[in-house]
Amino acid sequence: RSRFAFGYAQRLVTLTSSRVETLLRELAERRIEPPSRDWLARASAAIAGTPNRGTLLEAFTAATRRLGRARLAPTDEELVRLSGAGVSWPVGTWGADELGRVALLVAAGSHWSPAELEALVEDCYQRGDGAERQAVLRALPLLPAPERFLEIAVDACRSHIQPLFEAIACENPYPALHFPELNFNQMVLKALFTGVALARILGLEGRVTPELSRMAADYASERRAAGRSVPQERRANGGARGGGEQRPRSGGQRGRTQPGGQNRGSTDARREGRGERFGIREKKPSERPPDPDSPFAKLLVLKARLEEKNNHHS
Repeated sequence: RSRFAFGYAQRLVTLTSSRVETLLRELAERRIEPPSRDWLARASAAIAGTPNRGTLLEAFTAATRRLGRARLAPTDEELVRLSGAGVSWPVGTWGADELGRVALLVAAGSHWSPAELEALVEDCYQRGDGAERQAVLRALPLLPAPERFLEIAVDACRSHIQPLFEAIACENPYPALHFPELNFNQMVLKALFTGVALARILGLEGRVTPELSRMAADYASERRAAGRSVPQERRANGGARGGGEQRPRSGGQRGRTQPGGQNRGSTDARREGRGERFGIREKKPSERPPDPDSPFAKLLVLKARLEEKNNHHS
């Protein structure tokens, strides 16, 4: 049994690798057919014996074929049990194959030596396809001494593959717990740039610093000065972005005559003429105040709270 503790969401939780591995495996077993359950049980039992990296790598690769991709969607009771074991972050979007892969890595963390586990995780990430790499990233906060896998996590943040980036940046406590300030700030800015909802970055409020707020404000100012819109917050369920630039619909080009003989281009011109007549001028993007609902404004609010807290203590 490998026990380790970390602080998350301002409370201390203790993870027990063997208990977490059992819970994850049980979650998978309730959602897969008997042949798949037998395969997962055999693969898990093999890990408890003499460490064999080749055998585990084969099982890691075969997980999708053996277990399928059905979504986890845990029940309330299952969530309570996971939280009691220290897994207090969302896992509902995991697939059965991803869940099985994470369970195998956690099982290895319970039975293998630190050096053997480190080599295994490195191989699974470097040799894996996109889905296998995502499972490695999901497993990182559940492994003993997770800080030693920092290089893998930071590498995922540099990826141009959005699902891989989101596997480490979203619904994952690892960055807030282990990223140095520079790497965490860069991850947040990339999330803003790609439209990822800030609510999906766990522990963000506890990692907001004046430097992060400055970087976000500078980025927003640069985009407005260039006449570009500032990326708006995306809904937590992955919905469309709010605000931002609107792309013209197919067939809706400016100046095209619409049914009824009305010309959109001429209508826009008449509107602009009325604005000039009454002294009304539309502000350029660089002159508009920041949207109060934008992630940048929210970061500035967090910065103000941080400064207020520091002033109060001083």
